[in-house]
Amino acid sequence: YGCVMYSLNESSDVMEKGETEIMLTPGIFIPQTAIFELGIKARHGIGHNTDLGIGVRSLFPLLEEIYGDFKYQFLKSDYRASFLLGASFSRFYVSGAGNIKFETGLYSLHNALILGNKSFYLAGRSIIPLSKYASSFYSEPIFGISFGGIIGNKFGIQQEFSYLYFSKTKIFQPVICFSFYKR
Repeated sequence: YGCVMYSLNESSDVMEKGETEIMLTPGIFIPQTAIFELGIKARHGIGHNTDLGIGVRSLFPLLEEIYGDFKYQFLKSDYRASFLLGASFSRFYVSGAGNIKFETGLYSLHNALILGNKSFYLAGRSIIPLSKYASSFYSEPIFGISFGGIIGNKFGIQQEFSYLYFSKTKIFQPVICFSFYKR
């Protein structure tokens, strides 16, 4: 299962007003065969304890997902707490006998409650599909927890371990991911 597709990669902090973060997440997507994937995300502080994020995720050479989110930090001290609400549009494809076939798009809502400090975070999260997709794997609600750590300040690495539950197929899936960021 894909690091880029299923990682949260969000700490409990928000960007200060006017501050921007760019994050690059490479990965390997392994549904049946290994496919290189890449995620690029930008976050920008828009006001008091609030930022917005936008990004794209790709299974090369095809665009997989476009998403956006809103994050609000409601506790800011030595310990921090934030709520994230986002939406995405995904297009999946099937490759076979040298042909590439696009499937129906999938709209999803994403949310997370993120707790942490400057270096570590823990999040409870869900991905809720709003449209049907031919494969139940992509159209089922997903619930999980994510634990991550951040190394660096203006430039750095964010690593994350997630444990996800796919509710219809009743599959538990670990996901490990690393991202590189610049603020």
